[in-house]
Amino acid sequence: MTYRDDATVLPASAFSCDPAPADPPALDERLFADRDPAVFDYVVAAQRRFESLRQCAAQLGGLLVLAAAGGRTDPGHPMLELARNTHDFAADATFAAIAPPGAGHHHRHMLAAARNLTAALAAMPDALSKRDADAVDRAFQPLDTAFTELQAASRCLPGFEIVDFEQGCCAEHVGLRRSKRILMEQ
Repeated sequence: MTYRDDATVLPASAFSCDPAPADPPALDERLFADRDPAVFDYVVAAQRRFESLRQCAAQLGGLLVLAAAGGRTDPGHPMLELARNTHDFAADATFAAIAPPGAGHHHRHMLAAARNLTAALAAMPDALSKRDADAVDRAFQPLDTAFTELQAASRCLPGFEIVDFEQGCCAEHVGLRRSKRILMEQ
């Protein structure tokens, strides 16, 4: 575990990942000049899958925030169906993809994110209808893990940048870290 300035515990990266560089390089063919062209092809093909998994995680997180705000969050909410469809495309494509040796680490993170989003999707109807601590944890934990896996994947290869608003200066001001606690209080 590592600690930030405000003593918040940050999880260690999965698969012993290196921390993200301060200025990640932009996706450019020159970055792959010394690599196998199959890695470049993998990156181009995986970008849509990555973005779909990220979008699914954002939609599920949005549903939990909507529930915390007292909005309509029945298990048949249209956003849940949209998240399912987005996930199904991305997960099927991710599990079917064959990663070249230079992209194996990235692919393992993508697979782990897809599996965790599957678990989060399965738990969301209970979390949205019951709103008790156990039901919310069953949805939130795999969702949090999936997002962590996507962040780790974003550091493995160029072209998969992701913005972590929790680490931004506005996170403390708008209470992004407290959304789960607010949901539990209702």
